Amino acid sequence: MDILRLVLSKTRSCVQNEEMIKPHDKIAVGLSGGKDSVSLLYTLKKLSGFYPIPFEVCAVSVDNGFANGSFAKMEDFCKELGIEYKTVETDIFSIIKNADDPCAVCAKMRRRILCDTATELGCQSIALAHTEDDAAQTALMNILFCGIAETFLPVTEYENIRIIRPFFNLPERYTEQLTKTLSLPVCKSLCPFDKKTHRQTVKEMIERSDRINRGTNHRILHAIQNKNNE
Repeated sequence: MDILRLVLSKTRSCVQNEEMIKPHDKIAVGLSGGKDSVSLLYTLKKLSGFYPIPFEVCAVSVDNGFANGSFAKMEDFCKELGIEYKTVETDIFSIIKNADDPCAVCAKMRRRILCDTATELGCQSIALAHTEDDAAQTALMNILFCGIAETFLPVTEYENIRIIRPFFNLPERYTEQLTKTLSLPVCKSLCPFDKKTHRQTVKEMIERSDRINRGTNHRILHAIQNKNNE
């Protein structure tokens, strides 16, 4: 099975099993420009062409205010796909740069802006490109730093909008393969905190474990799910 068919198959299975899409939904994809969000936008656009429940896809990028940042690649990409696209300029970086936990503050602010913008665009859902790797990393971070065994869910309700994660069961390596195989445009992260976070530390821990015993991400999520079902 080629990589696009594989990603489409796993995405469709997750969307169906979690009942993520309602008839005639308009879904705003949070488009950061990274490989995961670019892959999600492309995959959902392809899925909308044959999924039995009709839905529409648009995209929203939140400009954090980093120096020399540009979403021109994403604008051109959305034009090629025939997708409505909106960029929201902010001064998030000036607010978070001296924060004790800048990533957490940034995530909350971006989520708020995404929700407000998606509502303005008439969307019922926001699609975030969190993968199986992200879910496992969040679970381990919560255990190590907060003492709680939980991670985010495939579907959550946030005020007046639904947040869906169609890549919840998709390994991150598949998005890397997809963007390379199809030569999809990807923007390099300009965040000065990139790869200097607790998440990066946990990611490297999981990667080391995975080299010894493949499937670490899946086992972490399985353990969390088993605990929640007790």
